[in-house]
Parts: sequence; C-alpha cells; structure tokens
Amino acid sequence: GAYIPKLILSDGAGCLNSSDGIDTIKVDGVLPGFINSPACVNSPIVFTDTSFSFFSPINSWQWNVNNGSLTGNAHTITYIFSFVGTYPVTLIAINAHGCRDTVTKTITINPLPVINAGLDTSVCVGDAATLTANGGVSYVWAPVANLSCPTCQTTNASPTSATVYTVTGTDNNGCFSSATATVTVNPQLLIDAGADDTVCIGNTINLIASGGIAGTNYTWNPGNLSGASQTLTASGGVTFTVSAVDPNGCAGNDSVVITVPAAITLSTTTISASCQGMCDGQMSVVA
Repeated sequence: GAYIPKLILSDGAGCLNSSDGIDTIKVDGVLPGFINSPACVNSPIVFTDTSFSFFSPINSWQWNVNNGSLTGNAHTITYIFSFVGTYPVTLIAINAHGCRDTVTKTITINPLPVINAGLDTSVCVGDAATLTANGGVSYVWAPVANLSCPTCQTTNASPTSATVYTVTGTDNNGCFSSATATVTVNPQLLIDAGADDTVCIGNTINLIASGGIAGTNYTWNPGNLSGASQTLTASGGVTFTVSAVDPNGCAGNDSVVITVPAAITLSTTTISASCQGMCDGQMSVVA
C-alpha cells in the first residue's frame, strides 16, 4: 500500500507536536492468481496469469504443472493431461521490484463426454432425415447446409447427396467430443404408366408400369389392383393411376388415359327382287 510518514515530537513533559512527511512511502506487493480453460483429458488446457501487482508490473512467472511435468516463464502456458485425475499447478508471480508471491491450485481433469449422433439413415430425394445427438448439454452440427437447426440437439437434414454429418457435443465441464452420422440419399422414383391408348369396347387393355427398382410395389386405381402389369377388358373410357413404393420407401406415380369409343351400331334395309332369279333386289347397311 501507500503510506505518508508522520513524525511525532515530544519534550518529555508531555507536550507533543507532529510533522507529516513530504514523500509517500509505497510498499509494493503481489496478489498471485491464475485461471484456466476447461480442464479436459487429452485436450490443450491454457493457464493464464491473473495476478495483481500494486505499483509495478508483473514481468516474470514461474509455473510448475503436475510436479515439474511442465515449467515455464510466460504470462500464459498450455499443457495436455493424458489421464483423468487431480493435479497440482503452482504459479510464482514476480513484479519489476522483485516482489513475489505463490499460489497453488488443484486442477481436476475431467473425461471427455461420449457423444452419440444416432444411427446412419437414408432418405428419398426431397425428404428430410431426423438426426438426434446425445451425451452433452449443447451441440453444433456440421456441415450446416440443409440443416433445420445446426445448434439443436435434434435437427432435420435434407441433403441432396450422401452427406456425413458431424456433431460436436459439450458437457457441463466445458469438455467436448464429436460423433458422426451418414445420411444416404436415394434417387427419385420415376414411374411410367405407359402411353395413352384407344381400345375398342370389349377388347383387352394392357397396363404396364415401369421405372421402379427391384422389389417395387405397384398399385393401380381405380380397382386397387396390385402388380406392375394388369390385363383388363375395355368397358368404357377411364384414367388409370399407378402408385409405386420401392424398398427404400421412395414413392412415385403416373397416369395413363384409356379411351374407349362407343360401339358401332349397324342397321340394314332391303328391297326384294322383283321375281325369283332376278338380280334387281337391294340391301343397304348403315353404321
């Protein structure tokens, strides 16, 4: 601290007088201290001096980490602990006047959190996969493109191609680790119901759907008919729609128009021959 000296004079008879000094006496000193970044195993931990000096700057440091595993003379040092546990860290802070003091702390080294990004999954083009992380208290997903919430525990991913998503989770101690989940994108199901056709009433309608991969299920409507191919008898014009779902859960549909003209009705008129054996009779057929 800073002190002003005072001289007190006495004559021996009990009379006193005093005189204040014209100079201030400054007694320098150091209040040592330091802070550290999150203490996590196998991660760089930064120790930073926070010591206070009364009247002169601190210009020298003597660090001792884990009983001599690391020593140094710097305002900031970095050390990596290989094992979980408690370790001593000592700092001697020295100012420009040579004043010094010591502080020792016991640092607890915490394990890294076990982060889980969930199972790999697949989606159809244009659909979203739900990704959920566990093991931490906060999360960051990457890459952020096509994610509904890059900093949420649960996010929806809508990639246009196969993508590996990495989630970094942080626990209450500030320790973090990462996990990955792969989202595979299955191609769009392009179904072809065939070309529109005109079929006479009573004739056969052949419906053939294509475009699905092996194992694709097809359903034709109207009629709720199962199978890629259908054989029907034409009874009137109709639009058939085929819906398909492949083994990946991707869906598609298409329609075909079948036109059935009205049946042809024939009428006849006759004029008999004038005499047997004559060739002057007539018959007319009108549609």
